[in-house]
Amino acid sequence: MRRCSPQLGVRRINVSLDTLDPAAFRHITRVGNLSVALKGIAAAQAAGLAVKINMVALAGLNADQLLPMLDWCAANGCDLTLIETMPLGEVEADRSDHYIPLHAFIAPLRAERAIFPIDKKTGGPARYFAVEDSPVTLGLITPLSDNFCSTCNRIRLTVEGRIYMCLGRDDHVDLRAALREGGAAAVDGLIDGALAGKPRAHDFHIERKSKPAVARHMSATGG
Repeated sequence: MRRCSPQLGVRRINVSLDTLDPAAFRHITRVGNLSVALKGIAAAQAAGLAVKINMVALAGLNADQLLPMLDWCAANGCDLTLIETMPLGEVEADRSDHYIPLHAFIAPLRAERAIFPIDKKTGGPARYFAVEDSPVTLGLITPLSDNFCSTCNRIRLTVEGRIYMCLGRDDHVDLRAALREGGAAAVDGLIDGALAGKPRAHDFHIERKSKPAVARHMSATGG
């Protein structure tokens, strides 16, 4: 982590952490080791990076983990963003089995503590809240229960040099090819075109047995 520091332009990272239960973590990630993930978070913070935890709400898998996760984030200096599961990538399970809207997922939190909307905007899909008796800033991303597309300005650059204008669509531009063929000027033009070509909305549906919006998994795009 020494080469990844604020001095080199990296100030914060997002870490996917859906549960603090080791068995559930391995089940959700299929191969993950919770202790390794927690050590990685500690190493990032020791290198001077701010860490935000992304937690996907999964009915039947981590619906009882929100309050423990919130308290863990408070104790470890992390903010927390909750995300509804999205139909991205082919998987064996039916995602509708685990979909839960965030208003239902956070109901146990609202029963114990008040949450207040705050004036924080990042240009992305999250709405932000303060939590009573907690230093954690809570973000909510609701692609299914409360579409956020009209306020999202995000594009995503993959390791292959492709820019996807929307996480839920396959349209993209190839920066790597443009750089090799036309240099920096060609890249500038493609980025301008990508921003102008952002779609009005994604195409997410999570009805039972529905197909994913795109075959590409989120891990292949970055989020």
